[in-house]
Amino acid sequence: MFETAHPVPGTLFAEALTILEDRYGIQNIEHDLASGDVVIYLPESEHAEVLWPYVFTQGQAKYLAVRPIPVEDIRRNRFPRDWPAR
Repeated sequence: MFETAHPVPGTLFAEALTILEDRYGIQNIEHDLASGDVVIYLPESEHAEVLWPYVFTQGQAKYLAVRPIPVEDIRRNRFPRDWPAR
């Protein structure tokens, strides 16, 4: 079985969290210490006030920190081919 190279090998997880907090707002980011997952609360639709939780692994969070994906693509689960697996 072949492993693909990690798309963001040099990025530290703490740095990724800081980038995501700056981008989406510190109040909209949670790090679940038990599972290691990162939850990002994004608007349910373009002008909605209701926030919906999107759960990402640490690898996915690091990817998202250095390679931003439009919120609309996240809502529709449209991710690049090299998106880290769950």
